[in-house]
Amino acid sequence: MKITNLRTVHMDWPLGLDCTPYFSWEMLSDDQNVMQAAYRLQVTCDREETWDSGEIRSDQSAYVEYAGPPLMSRTKYAWHVTVADNHGNTAQGESGFETALLHPPDWKAQWVEAPFNRGRRKPGFGKQPPATMFRKDFQIEKKVKRARLYATCHGVYRVTLNGRRLDARELAPEHTVYGKYLCYQTYDATQAVCEGANAIGMYVGDGWYCGPHTKPSMKRHRPAHAILFQLEIEYEDATAACVVSDGSVRCATGQSSPPIYTRASSTTPTGKKGAGTAAGLTMRHGRRAMRPGTDTATCALSWVSPSCLSWSLPSKRFPYPPRGRPSSTSGR
Repeated sequence: MKITNLRTVHMDWPLGLDCTPYFSWEMLSDDQNVMQAAYRLQVTCDREETWDSGEIRSDQSAYVEYAGPPLMSRTKYAWHVTVADNHGNTAQGESGFETALLHPPDWKAQWVEAPFNRGRRKPGFGKQPPATMFRKDFQIEKKVKRARLYATCHGVYRVTLNGRRLDARELAPEHTVYGKYLCYQTYDATQAVCEGANAIGMYVGDGWYCGPHTKPSMKRHRPAHAILFQLEIEYEDATAACVVSDGSVRCATGQSSPPIYTRASSTTPTGKKGAGTAAGLTMRHGRRAMRPGTDTATCALSWVSPSCLSWSLPSKRFPYPPRGRPSSTSGR
């Protein structure tokens, strides 16, 4: 008998949780007529016991909720389950999870929005204004043990750290009832940061938040591109640092007008007093957003699986219909 498919909130070792976790597992056996008769759950942090359920006489193996002391933000936990079957056999399994920002005061970052006047959005694909590139430079002087980036935006975004994408997701932070909650994402940035000069880039397009057909039903809604990010860094010497979105973030208008966004540039800006260029773009300081929907109380961690590009199909030719508007064909 063995224990398999251990999950926390239906996820395998989730990187960030902001809710009370629940656990599930599956029991496999080569024998017949085998059922779970009892289980015991133990949750630890740095090998120190956080919660022990004791032996529970039950066949429940899904939605087993954590019932221990309050969890700490930005903390890695391991959980261990021991299962006994109706024949007296036992098996064990282990998994884990990491908490994100559990309380609004954990957010030190500020909402920063682009200072550009985009005007009223026009219906129709391809008529959106250019995407906005946000950028913040910072220094790291020590060896990094662990780094986590928490990020979201008004629109849809793609994030890079030193020109490197942290995962393959697209269309973050997904569509929600923005007036009630806005999802944020957690990224493992440990391998992306380095000693010396670093830069966080976020490329933001209209998405659902700013789109003319999908704009949220909110009082005084203003479709401005805005970002919120917080990079938590833990050093090898047990000290820590926090890099956040604030007034030092610079931004520039993108070079095209895609429905979602285009590729972000990793070119380092130069110049004085926040002015400079990145890929030939003049950069300006962003401004702190002070309007409805720009507090962190409504930020909630995204639970959905990321939307990723499965495959791409190149065009074979571009025929011109009678009206002269090009259309592509892929040959499939």
